[in-house]
Amino acid sequence: MLEAAAHGDADALRIAERVGHALARIVSVLGSMFDPQRVVVSGGISAGVEEVVAAARRFLPTDLDLPAPELVASGLGADVVVVGAVAAAAESARTSALTVWASPATS
Repeated sequence: MLEAAAHGDADALRIAERVGHALARIVSVLGSMFDPQRVVVSGGISAGVEEVVAAARRFLPTDLDLPAPELVASGLGADVVVVGAVAAAAESARTSALTVWASPATS
């Protein structure tokens, strides 16, 4: 459906519009509860979700107490969890590797 919407299929675009409307509601609720600057659609679906995200942007309310967050699709695709895990492991190694070796040995 996402691929068909990207190619301009009228039925797929209508579906993308409805899903975008639902996504806008979700982002509005998150925006009112947590006040994020950005909401990122990620995972395997992010590569083809631009029509849905574009529709959601059009439906984001402008009359919220807080500004609506920026809504974007991730460019990392399905590998987003792996990339995040590797980044977290590398950061952990940088910040704690020397403290582990400097700790006195316990018996």
